[in-house]
Amino acid sequence: IKHKDFCTDEFNQNQLQTEKKDREKRDLLAKIEDLSMMIESLSKAIAELKSQISEMQVQLKRAGEDRELQNKEFQTTVADQRETQKLLTSALEFLKDFYSKKASLLQKQEPVGPPPPAGFETYKNNAGS
Repeated sequence: IKHKDFCTDEFNQNQLQTEKKDREKRDLLAKIEDLSMMIESLSKAIAELKSQISEMQVQLKRAGEDRELQNKEFQTTVADQRETQKLLTSALEFLKDFYSKKASLLQKQEPVGPPPPAGFETYKNNAGS
């Protein structure tokens, strides 16, 4: 009888331990599945982010090239404006010289006819009107 009781107790303990281990196994399998799905979703996210990074690098390169072209165009425009400014300055100096010489060559006009008689004054508007 003792042996039967011992065997029954051991059998029950063995069955409880088996059920406990089966439960742990199911929990661990579920956790493995969850982690596998998480790894898969994170791998997809990483791949998407890598593609976005490569696209941004391409855009950055294009933006650099565009800036370089715009800078060349700007430098050309600035150089043209400076040359125009020099040209206009020299033209202004030439015109100043020309018109200052012309003013000295002009004849001064003298009043036509005899001078006015001694009793006449210069013409002024009447203060009352």
